[in-house]
Amino acid sequence: MSSFVRFRGSLNPSTFFDEVIPQEGLEIAGWRLTVKHIPEMGQDREGNDVECRIAWLYAESDYDQAQLKNYVSQKIPELKQILCALEGIRQLELAGSVQYGIECHDFVKDGVCGNAVPHRVRIGLSILNITTKDADGNITYDAKLYQAEQARLATLKAKERLNNRSRGIIRHLGDPNFRRAWESFSLASSGNAKDIGHLYEVRDAFVQKFKKENLARIAVGLTCDEWKEFGKIFNHGSVIGGRHNGMHTAPLRQMTVGHRARAMTLAEAMLLGYCKYLDNKLEPGV
Repeated sequence: MSSFVRFRGSLNPSTFFDEVIPQEGLEIAGWRLTVKHIPEMGQDREGNDVECRIAWLYAESDYDQAQLKNYVSQKIPELKQILCALEGIRQLELAGSVQYGIECHDFVKDGVCGNAVPHRVRIGLSILNITTKDADGNITYDAKLYQAEQARLATLKAKERLNNRSRGIIRHLGDPNFRRAWESFSLASSGNAKDIGHLYEVRDAFVQKFKKENLARIAVGLTCDEWKEFGKIFNHGSVIGGRHNGMHTAPLRQMTVGHRARAMTLAEAMLLGYCKYLDNKLEPGV
């Protein structure tokens, strides 16, 4: 029987990976990932007993006992990259954040345990509460309630789309360049102005894969104009999260909302285009 290390962490929210990690689990780059939902009794604000659903993420990877001294430096960063890539895939349809709590890692054969460093993704949305009333003082419109209902309906549709799309993407995460590109996409989605610079790494990952920009562009399905447009967003002018800012004397400015949205769209197109390339086993330049 082989020895393996295991990472365990409770997920908050418990449903974060429901559309990404199937009930039977999945395997990526030697890691076996499963989510187990465990019922647990608790109390509401009135003191009534209620049943809560706690989700535990289990990640296992075969590992020799002699390699344990390198486990934290070798295996934990690899696992975090995989989880970050999965978060990026989720962000195609659903905003939100996840936290892994009460984390530990075990060496199953000998029970060697220790604490892992929490990994977080922070993405926030807020709703301004606006209400309108008629002449009698009755509320005719409540923005917060309306937004909440619209968000609920949109979330249901987004989950359905994500469930359909994620399977075809996740099966290719064994490709290290593809996984690295998704990790960068996830980091760029944080909302922090500086983090948008990670988006350029998506293109870099595919250039590294194919060694030449033109071959990378063809493989991911971008036109020449789209490829150049993506580069200009980051390479021209002194913008926060841009590249070559030392070559511009002007003060750094925020990237415009339009440029940021366009960069995200083009990066997503590259990721999905490369996935299609893998599906069809296309040869760049053919």
